[in-house]
Amino acid sequence: MAVPDRELRRVNSGQSQKLLAQRGSGLVNRGTACRGRSHTGGDLVVYLPAQKIMFMSETYLHRMFPSLASGYPSEWIAAIKKAQSMDVTTYIPGHGFVDSPAILKAELDTFRRSLEAVVAEGKRLHDAGVPEKDAEMQARFGEFDTWSIRDMMAPRAIARVYAELDGTLK
Repeated sequence: MAVPDRELRRVNSGQSQKLLAQRGSGLVNRGTACRGRSHTGGDLVVYLPAQKIMFMSETYLHRMFPSLASGYPSEWIAAIKKAQSMDVTTYIPGHGFVDSPAILKAELDTFRRSLEAVVAEGKRLHDAGVPEKDAEMQARFGEFDTWSIRDMMAPRAIARVYAELDGTLK
């Protein structure tokens, strides 16, 4: 007969917290909650290692144009790369469709590529000396131009990339 978990405890470790449960005379790692900067300055991702599931909140938007209105372009890409390097079978997006684990894993890679395309296009326009207000209209994102909320989010995304490149991103 299994011994029920008696207590869920958080153990802080910088930007992450381990979620520990008392089981019998020992502690069992039930998961890790990590805060970082991607979609916002305080995104929360929860990883359940035993189940190999990662709840990615708004760090993963399935088939939606990156919402960088208050995001951190390079840190967002790094957060996804870190998630992809972990032992995860199922990535759960914060928005968009939920699908099979294999499709969600592939789509996370597609979403990362969409962020990389936004950053690359913003950098291309910035390096060409195109003013931000003009860059918002000139930006082209290839296969991601048709994604949901693109027209609303693209100008904000370009503005955030320009701010990051100019060292003024807050």
